[in-house]
Amino acid sequence: MNKKKLGIKALGFTLCLIWLPAKAATDFYMGGSGTDLGTMQQIGLAFSKRYPDVTVKIFPSLGSSGGIKALGASRLDIALTSRDLKPKEKRPNIQSKLYAYTPFIFVATPDYARQNVSLINLKNIYDASSPYWPDGRAARIVLRPSSDSDIKVLKNSIEGFANVLQKAYQRKGKIIAFTDQEAADYAERMSGAVTTSSLSLIKAEKRNLMPLMIEGIEPSVENLKSGRYKFKKSLYFVFSTNPSEHVKHFIEFMKSDTAQRILLETGHLSVQ
Repeated sequence: MNKKKLGIKALGFTLCLIWLPAKAATDFYMGGSGTDLGTMQQIGLAFSKRYPDVTVKIFPSLGSSGGIKALGASRLDIALTSRDLKPKEKRPNIQSKLYAYTPFIFVATPDYARQNVSLINLKNIYDASSPYWPDGRAARIVLRPSSDSDIKVLKNSIEGFANVLQKAYQRKGKIIAFTDQEAADYAERMSGAVTTSSLSLIKAEKRNLMPLMIEGIEPSVENLKSGRYKFKKSLYFVFSTNPSEHVKHFIEFMKSDTAQRILLETGHLSVQ
């Protein structure tokens, strides 16, 4: 089933490239990782007010890798990624720019999220050794694909989670969400569900989900900045080394008070 879904995802991306229209001179295309699509919608609208002749278009989630491929196929002006370029993706004609961090979080609906959850609780839920919330209710996990940036954050940031995930992927009846938005959709509608996400997505898309406080620490921008909260996603723009005027203007606009306010309101620690 997973191989079938991966094949469907690959086919969907191919069709996306085929059917994306040729870029008009006044169009500005962005897409890629689902992490910051909602935030870029807001910033894009503000940018179009500054430059009324430019229409910013944000495409549904392609994933970081998909965004980079779409950029290479000249379907995007800027690819949005939640990781830096991999060695095999690096080209003389493209560059990446880190623009912000956002807390990497576990989320659930508010009626489940208002509990003090420990890392041990989460590990036990993921490996099914004790798949229950602290209050005793049943918990269900929504996994991401093993190649996804969320999984890499889990493996690299939380000791012992690599082994936990190995068990989680072996479970029968497991649910795997292939985009950030799909994971959030599952978590919103499944009783007791928990999944990974980002503070930026939850805030910008106004999801009916709450971040879990891990070991009593709130995953806020302030706590990320101070170092109290240690789990984060790094957000990048990937674009041409010979950018268009629209791209140059957008990168410069990101430094504006308007863009910086939107970033802060949607859960970002900005990188100037």
